[in-house]
Amino acid sequence: MRAGAESHGLWAARLEVVGELASLINTTFDLDEIFRTAIEKLQRVLEFRRASVVLVSEDRKTYYLHTLWDSARGGFSPEERTYPIERGLTGQAIQTGEAMRVDSFEGTQGIRTGEEKRVSALIVPLHVGGEVIGTLNLGAQESETYSDDDLELAVLLGRQIATSLYYSKLLATIARQREELAREHAHVSSERKRLESLIDASDAAIMMVSEEHVAYANNPMADLLGLPREVILGAPLEEINRVLARSFAEPADLTAQVSALQRGAGSLRDRVEFHFPRRLVCQRTVATVRGSDGEVLGHLVLYRDITREAELEAAKSEFVSLVSHELRTPLTSVKTSLNLLLRGAAGALSEKIRELLEIALRNLDRLIRLVDDLLDLTRIESGRVVTKLVPISVKEAATRAVDALAGFAEDREVRIELEESSAATLVMGDADRLQQVIINLLSNAVKFSPAGGRVGLRWWEQGNQAVLEISDQGPGIPTEQLEAVFDKFRQLERAATRKYGGAGLGLAISRSIVEQFGGHLWAESDKGEGSRFFVRLRIARERPEDLVAAPPVAAGLRSVVLVERDPDLQRLFQAHFEEEGWEVFVTSRGTKALGRVREGGVGLIVTGLELEDMHGLEFLQRLRGSPASVDIPALLMGPGGDAAQAVAYGADGWIVGDADALVTEANRLLSAPRRRVVLLIEDDPAVRTGLARGLRRAGYACLEAASGEAGLEMARERAPDLVLTDVQVPGVDGLVVLRRLRGDPDLADVPAIVITGHPVQDVAEAIESLQAQFLSKPFGTATVLREVDRLIGPQSER
Repeated sequence: MRAGAESHGLWAARLEVVGELASLINTTFDLDEIFRTAIEKLQRVLEFRRASVVLVSEDRKTYYLHTLWDSARGGFSPEERTYPIERGLTGQAIQTGEAMRVDSFEGTQGIRTGEEKRVSALIVPLHVGGEVIGTLNLGAQESETYSDDDLELAVLLGRQIATSLYYSKLLATIARQREELAREHAHVSSERKRLESLIDASDAAIMMVSEEHVAYANNPMADLLGLPREVILGAPLEEINRVLARSFAEPADLTAQVSALQRGAGSLRDRVEFHFPRRLVCQRTVATVRGSDGEVLGHLVLYRDITREAELEAAKSEFVSLVSHELRTPLTSVKTSLNLLLRGAAGALSEKIRELLEIALRNLDRLIRLVDDLLDLTRIESGRVVTKLVPISVKEAATRAVDALAGFAEDREVRIELEESSAATLVMGDADRLQQVIINLLSNAVKFSPAGGRVGLRWWEQGNQAVLEISDQGPGIPTEQLEAVFDKFRQLERAATRKYGGAGLGLAISRSIVEQFGGHLWAESDKGEGSRFFVRLRIARERPEDLVAAPPVAAGLRSVVLVERDPDLQRLFQAHFEEEGWEVFVTSRGTKALGRVREGGVGLIVTGLELEDMHGLEFLQRLRGSPASVDIPALLMGPGGDAAQAVAYGADGWIVGDADALVTEANRLLSAPRRRVVLLIEDDPAVRTGLARGLRRAGYACLEAASGEAGLEMARERAPDLVLTDVQVPGVDGLVVLRRLRGDPDLADVPAIVITGHPVQDVAEAIESLQAQFLSKPFGTATVLREVDRLIGPQSER
């Protein structure tokens, strides 16, 4: 091997071995096969007694024999040994990364045979990815066996082995990742199937939306939409929305859903009604679906059929409303009678009797408040309370609430401190409702404060919102209960109901009212250190226009027409009005009351809902149909009424039936400005009714005429503040009506609006020549009200 190794034939043989190993590496990545074949082929061109491939452990603390060939042991040996990483020449080569030719050294007992004295070796590090992961070791039984060419050949073979190791590790990694992906895929598929099974087993209609398409829908969703499931899956969301637009009872329900889905991370929880393909009520939930990294994957849309629950809820509410209604009338009679007795209506009272009457009244008031809360709650939950938001003074509402609770606080020995803000804050809301909220919060604060305690009331402006705070020195509320206190019929402890009284409705009602204003009501507290309730409302930047001061009330107008079927209530309310100095005309028949109003000299009308000859709303319609009584203040009275409906029919308000509240409201109305009168001339009954009710809800009195002649007659009998007429009305058309009005000195300056379906250019010149404004069809009631407000308003809520 010394001189002969340099021969051309030997190099050719060595190159042939290198080529064969390269071919082998390209056809297989089995390390055992590559290592064994490389050692066998290497014997043809290189002398060695022992050859091995050593690999480094993963923690790089040791190395171990992977493949071993030893001629003294008959060839390949299954020997398994592990050595510390720093041990021997192999450890040195691993740590330095340099190939080594060792001409003479004493081999270890495990390497050297009995006859061998000095041996030689080639040790070649195997580099993969810039790191030594093992070595190729060749050992001869004599010293100085190897030359530099031999080392070069070993290094070349080591590189090929390292390449095979690299690809083997790469393939092993790929195979491992493939197996992991397969397991993950199987797990995900299993979870998906399980989830789909759960969703399909659900009675709720469920749809998964992703990238504007339906990613999944269960069978109940297909039934709800009236479409085959195969059609829904993968369908564009736009197509599903077109189906829903025909299915929802209210078109606005689709708008809310589309908005929640377009917000990306939006959510929605509400109640909707379907009328196609069948009628039902559903609880709707739109929720965002996120991945493990928080990324939005899509949205889940769920409809749960709650038709039965809704029916039961409606029946329950109706029952509560009916019972409350039936309780309110006798309770009012009892309270009114007790009040009259206390005032000496039946003669002088001894101190003992007076004390007993006062105890009865206090407890009766508690019962009436409970009944009122139940009625209020049923109206709010049924959606019958429609509030028009107008600018109102926080200071005025707060002051009235404090005044209303002064006696209650004094009895409890609690001081209410009103910290007035320097800002004359106006917020958007309803004055009576805001006062009700403040009273509820203050009364709770007083109830839960100890004797000698203090209740604070203050407010401030924060950006475009106003924040009102009511604080107490009571026991406080646990953090986990801060939201629960706003639930219906909720007291923190049963003992609280016995100690402090109440049914737990005040806060639920107050939050509903504040939310109707577009505001927010919440609580903060530290247990044992009192509670703080906050009301946040939108600030009204523009003040309402000052109303024209009402003329002094003539003595003859301090008279009231009281229309009530119940004879007990007749006597009680009459006594209350007369005690306040009112002249009272009492009747149980609507026709008789209308006759009295026509005689004149009536300042106020109070009517119950059920009269002997007609309903209270019909009475209001007849009352408002006459120019002489179109704007006489009128109140509907009785439990269970609908204030919004009452106003739409022409009432100035609705009173539950409390005699003191009734007289107080009567005095306020009599001294307040009269409603401005709008004369509406329109022959289409549906359009006329819709516009008239919209005008009344906006605070205007409305005269209705179905023809031009009738409108002219009404205008001459009672000059309106504004005329609203269609161009095409029977008989005298709208333009002729305006010409005649302009020719009358008493009516020449009355503002007018003309409704026209003609092209604007055909009638604009004629309308403008009559100093009138015009509105083109089609239009909404809100458009008309904006124009009316611009000309003679805005009209303030009474």
